[in-house]
Amino acid sequence: MVDPDWNVDWKTISLSPAQQRGMDQSRALLLEAAAQGHMHAQVVCGDIYGFGVGVAQDERLKFLHHEKAARQGHMVSQSNMGVNYNNGFGCEQNYERAAEWFKKAAGQGHAPAMTSLGTLYWKGEGVPLNYKRAFELFQQSRALGNTDPRLHLNLGLCHEFGDGVTKDYLEARRLYTLASAQGYEHATEYLKRLEEKIRTECPLLSKRVVITGTSREDLNGRAVATSFDHDRDRYVVDLDDRRREPGEWEAGPEAEGEARESGVRGHKGRQLGFGDSTEANQWTLSSGSGREIRPP
Repeated sequence: MVDPDWNVDWKTISLSPAQQRGMDQSRALLLEAAAQGHMHAQVVCGDIYGFGVGVAQDERLKFLHHEKAARQGHMVSQSNMGVNYNNGFGCEQNYERAAEWFKKAAGQGHAPAMTSLGTLYWKGEGVPLNYKRAFELFQQSRALGNTDPRLHLNLGLCHEFGDGVTKDYLEARRLYTLASAQGYEHATEYLKRLEEKIRTECPLLSKRVVITGTSREDLNGRAVATSFDHDRDRYVVDLDDRRREPGEWEAGPEAEGEARESGVRGHKGRQLGFGDSTEANQWTLSSGSGREIRPP
């Protein structure tokens, strides 16, 4: 009996006559068990032909054996069937059938199938185009521990273009950087392109800045541009923490009027002087009259 190592490239391995006989005997027993409906034997037979373990690779036989196991509910084989139909491996390419199998595997908690199904929703292939559903599936896959760099790239794309989630260049940069560090060259290309977009569209993003010209002195000072509101074309900044003086940030008619006059609003839409000191320390600033946000 030969116990194959699925992580090696079997096309580069030359078996001795004795090893080949052992492999042939093992395969014959597995094929007999698979023909009798043994699900795990069907899975192994599919992998034997898929990887070419002691036999010539055969996409069609791989497809047929995994199909039998998938119909019996084997999660990984269901995902493999999705891959087969998605790419036309051993069958005619069919995105609808691919989506059906990915849904079955994802329903059993298979993280890679969630990523693949999310990609179909993101592209609108075999399922209606739905960026929100795509992002949800990507997030679910990551929550289950999937660290595939392609998943990180997909999530980065969603954040960069606002597909199913609020546009966030910093989160996109973080995800592209993560995928690039994993050796995914496409992510490195997207990261370079994003850095150029940031330099062009919102050059102060994540940088320390100085705010001047507001109608309240306690809003002037050093801060960090933590994000950029693309819809309103303005930065969100965190003011430096300072010891709260008696009466500071307290709500009142005068403070409320000053907030409206300055046009400075809290991150959650609350005006100056409302909410606790943590919320009151984060503001959105645009390039309106009389105010300035600039590098220190």
